[in-house]
Amino acid sequence: RMKPEPDCYLYAKKVLGLSNPIAFEDTQISMEAAVRAGIPCVAAPSEWATKQDFSKALLRVKELSEVEGLDSLTQMVSATKTTKPVDGLLFGSIGLLAHSSEVQWRAFNQALREKYPQRGAEIEWDRETYVESLKACGGRKRLCPFLESKGVAVSDEDIEEVYQRKTAIFLEHIRKNGVTIRPGVLEMLREAKAKGLKIAS
Repeated sequence: RMKPEPDCYLYAKKVLGLSNPIAFEDTQISMEAAVRAGIPCVAAPSEWATKQDFSKALLRVKELSEVEGLDSLTQMVSATKTTKPVDGLLFGSIGLLAHSSEVQWRAFNQALREKYPQRGAEIEWDRETYVESLKACGGRKRLCPFLESKGVAVSDEDIEEVYQRKTAIFLEHIRKNGVTIRPGVLEMLREAKAKGLKIAS
């Protein structure tokens, strides 16, 4: 099941043999998945999720560079949950590692124009509607109601075609232009590795 259901976090915890991990997420719905799995979550909202509700997070920061080391997080977890040592970090999405909302939005719109050339600009996802759609998890899940709102009858195959094309456009952008890692991410990964913590994304 997709987020906000806890399945992905419960699976990662089981496969990695973790007893007390910390999650990191960039959207409310993804944070909810960690919380439902009983995993404390640090929220570092993506650039288009800053207005979402992260009140259930262990800590909310603008960037991970604001976190005063893993020891401070361990102390926060111990104060709220357990005395077990933190044994892993789970990074939930690409948006936590690198800001990518605008690039993905533009990739979706290019894929939509290619799929429905006869509709022209009217088939494009306007920024405000797209930002609002980020409250739901998964591009496939967001595509269907958007296209229906445009009066387009779609099948599962149509959704998959648009989504796969969007992904190809996004990956090509990364290959050509790279991505800028968000502040504090590399430092946290290095510290976790030095402490022998398991890491997954």
